[in-house]
Amino acid sequence: MHNHMNRLLLTAVLLFIVSGVFAQAKSNEAAIEQETSKLVALYQLDKKQAKEMKVIQERKFNNLEQIASLKTSNNELYTQKRIAIDKGTDASIRKMLNKDQMAIYNSQKLEQRKEQAALIKKMKQEGASKEDIQKAIDRLKNQ
Repeated sequence: MHNHMNRLLLTAVLLFIVSGVFAQAKSNEAAIEQETSKLVALYQLDKKQAKEMKVIQERKFNNLEQIASLKTSNNELYTQKRIAIDKGTDASIRKMLNKDQMAIYNSQKLEQRKEQAALIKKMKQEGASKEDIQKAIDRLKNQ
Protein backbone atom coordinates (compact mmCIF):
# COMPACT_ATOMS: atom_id res chain seq x y z
CA MET A 1 0.00 0.00 0.00
CA HIS A 2 2.83 2.39 0.92
CA ASN A 3 4.65 1.66 -2.36
CA HIS A 4 1.44 2.25 -4.32
CA MET A 5 0.99 5.68 -2.67
CA ASN A 6 4.56 6.68 -3.50
CA ARG A 7 4.02 5.75 -7.16
CA LEU A 8 0.77 7.68 -7.25
CA LEU A 9 2.43 10.74 -5.73
CA LEU A 10 5.38 10.51 -8.12
CA THR A 11 3.03 10.19 -11.08
CA ALA A 12 1.06 13.24 -9.95
CA VAL A 13 4.25 15.30 -9.55
CA LEU A 14 5.54 14.26 -12.99
CA LEU A 15 2.21 15.10 -14.62
CA PHE A 16 2.29 18.52 -12.97
CA ILE A 17 5.83 19.19 -14.24
CA VAL A 18 5.09 17.97 -17.76
CA SER A 19 1.89 20.03 -17.99
CA GLY A 20 3.87 23.12 -16.95
CA VAL A 21 6.45 22.47 -19.66
CA PHE A 22 3.71 22.05 -22.28
CA ALA A 23 1.94 25.21 -21.11
CA GLN A 24 5.20 27.15 -21.44
CA ALA A 25 5.79 25.71 -24.92
CA LYS A 26 2.24 26.65 -25.95
CA SER A 27 2.60 30.21 -24.70
CA ASN A 28 5.94 30.53 -26.52
CA GLU A 29 4.37 29.10 -29.68
CA ALA A 30 1.57 31.68 -29.46
CA ALA A 31 4.09 34.49 -28.93
CA ILE A 32 6.23 33.23 -31.84
CA GLU A 33 3.17 33.09 -34.11
CA GLN A 34 2.05 36.56 -33.03
CA GLU A 35 5.47 38.15 -33.57
CA THR A 36 5.96 36.34 -36.89
CA SER A 37 2.52 37.44 -38.16
CA LYS A 38 3.21 41.03 -37.15
CA LEU A 39 6.53 41.07 -39.02
CA VAL A 40 5.16 39.24 -42.08
CA ALA A 41 2.49 41.94 -42.39
CA LEU A 42 4.87 44.83 -41.66
CA TYR A 43 7.49 43.82 -44.23
CA GLN A 44 5.00 42.14 -46.63
CA LEU A 45 7.03 38.94 -46.65
CA ASP A 46 6.47 36.20 -49.22
CA LYS A 47 5.87 32.58 -48.14
CA LYS A 48 9.57 31.64 -48.17
CA GLN A 49 10.48 34.71 -46.13
CA ALA A 50 7.59 34.04 -43.73
CA LYS A 51 9.01 30.57 -43.03
CA GLU A 52 12.47 32.07 -42.45
CA MET A 53 10.96 34.68 -40.14
CA LYS A 54 9.28 31.98 -38.08
CA VAL A 55 12.62 30.17 -37.69
CA ILE A 56 14.28 33.46 -36.65
CA GLN A 57 11.55 34.11 -34.07
CA GLU A 58 11.74 30.53 -32.75
CA ARG A 59 15.48 30.97 -32.25
CA LYS A 60 14.96 34.34 -30.54
CA PHE A 61 12.32 33.02 -28.12
CA ASN A 62 14.38 29.90 -27.40
CA ASN A 63 17.43 32.04 -26.61
CA LEU A 64 15.36 34.37 -24.41
CA GLU A 65 13.97 31.39 -22.53
CA GLN A 66 17.50 30.11 -21.89
CA ILE A 67 18.57 33.37 -20.24
CA ALA A 68 15.31 34.12 -18.39
CA SER A 69 16.66 32.96 -15.03
CA LEU A 70 19.48 35.54 -15.26
CA LYS A 71 16.93 38.35 -15.10
CA THR A 72 16.66 37.91 -11.33
CA SER A 73 20.03 36.35 -10.51
CA ASN A 74 22.36 38.49 -12.68
CA ASN A 75 20.49 41.35 -14.38
CA GLU A 76 23.65 42.87 -15.89
CA LEU A 77 24.57 39.60 -17.64
CA TYR A 78 20.94 39.17 -18.68
CA THR A 79 20.96 42.62 -20.29
CA GLN A 80 24.21 41.89 -22.15
CA LYS A 81 22.85 38.59 -23.46
CA ARG A 82 19.50 40.19 -24.34
CA ILE A 83 21.28 42.85 -26.41
CA ALA A 84 23.31 40.14 -28.17
CA ILE A 85 20.12 38.17 -28.95
CA ASP A 86 18.44 41.32 -30.29
CA LYS A 87 21.46 42.11 -32.50
CA GLY A 88 21.57 38.54 -33.83
CA THR A 89 17.84 38.57 -34.55
CA ASP A 90 18.12 41.92 -36.34
CA ALA A 91 21.06 40.66 -38.43
CA SER A 92 19.10 37.55 -39.46
CA ILE A 93 16.07 39.65 -40.41
CA ARG A 94 18.17 42.15 -42.40
CA LYS A 95 19.81 39.28 -44.30
CA MET A 96 16.47 38.00 -45.62
CA LEU A 97 14.85 41.30 -46.60
CA ASN A 98 14.88 42.73 -50.11
CA LYS A 99 15.59 46.38 -50.96
CA ASP A 100 12.00 47.61 -50.53
CA GLN A 101 11.59 45.71 -47.26
CA MET A 102 14.90 47.13 -45.99
CA ALA A 103 13.51 50.65 -46.48
CA ILE A 104 10.61 49.73 -44.16
CA TYR A 105 13.05 48.08 -41.71
CA ASN A 106 15.33 51.15 -41.63
CA SER A 107 12.37 53.47 -41.13
CA GLN A 108 11.12 51.31 -38.22
CA LYS A 109 14.55 51.22 -36.58
CA LEU A 110 14.92 55.00 -36.91
CA GLU A 111 11.56 55.50 -35.18
CA GLN A 112 12.55 53.05 -32.43
CA ARG A 113 15.83 54.89 -31.84
CA LYS A 114 14.00 58.23 -31.62
CA GLU A 115 11.50 56.80 -29.13
CA GLN A 116 14.28 55.25 -27.04
CA ALA A 117 16.31 58.48 -27.06
CA ALA A 118 13.28 60.49 -25.91
CA LEU A 119 12.52 57.94 -23.19
CA ILE A 120 16.13 57.88 -21.95
CA LYS A 121 16.31 61.69 -21.89
CA LYS A 122 13.03 61.96 -19.97
CA MET A 123 13.97 59.26 -17.46
CA LYS A 124 17.45 60.72 -16.87
CA GLN A 125 15.87 64.11 -16.15
CA GLU A 126 13.60 62.34 -13.65
CA GLY A 127 16.67 60.79 -12.00
CA ALA A 128 15.89 57.19 -12.95
CA SER A 129 18.54 54.50 -12.43
CA LYS A 130 20.29 52.77 -15.34
CA GLU A 131 18.43 49.57 -14.47
CA ASP A 132 15.03 51.30 -14.54
CA ILE A 133 15.89 52.93 -17.86
CA GLN A 134 16.90 49.56 -19.32
CA LYS A 135 13.65 47.98 -18.11
CA ALA A 136 11.67 50.80 -19.71
CA ILE A 137 13.56 50.33 -23.00
CA ASP A 138 12.83 46.59 -22.88
CA ARG A 139 9.13 47.30 -22.36
CA LEU A 140 9.19 49.77 -25.27
CA LYS A 141 10.85 47.16 -27.53
CA ASN A 142 8.28 44.53 -26.60
CA GLN A 143 5.23 46.62 -27.46
